[in-house]
Amino acid sequence: MADLARERRQVRQIEFDHVAALVDLLGPMTTEILVQICYDGQGRCCGTQVLFNVLGGAFAGCHRALVERGFATRARGYLLVHNHPSGRALPSSQDIGATRAIVAVSGAVGFEVGDHLIVAGRDAVSMRRLGALRARPRHTGDK
Repeated sequence: MADLARERRQVRQIEFDHVAALVDLLGPMTTEILVQICYDGQGRCCGTQVLFNVLGGAFAGCHRALVERGFATRARGYLLVHNHPSGRALPSSQDIGATRAIVAVSGAVGFEVGDHLIVAGRDAVSMRRLGALRARPRHTGDK
């Protein structure tokens, strides 16, 4: 977890204490939630949002709420954090697909997704570090 915190500091000024606090908060939860932490151009937090009942369908329907909160806080981008009550901090294929869709939608309107952390118990995994944030290119059918 210390390595993850050091890497976060390079991306958007998230320090070890903040990652540890997120693990303490989300790790023991029995209901899956998604937390959005918006940041400004200097990497400072400018707003947060907690979304419930969006993860059963692999984040289905949360794109609009994430983008709206980004605009409302005049954010440059956001970090996403969600928990896995199952105890496994590794992203599922649904998590990866949904996150890539969020990255694509967010990027299309000018927001960056700094990372998506998955918390389970005392563990946290960075989807950026795993290389799972890259939006897949669309095939437009152009020749």
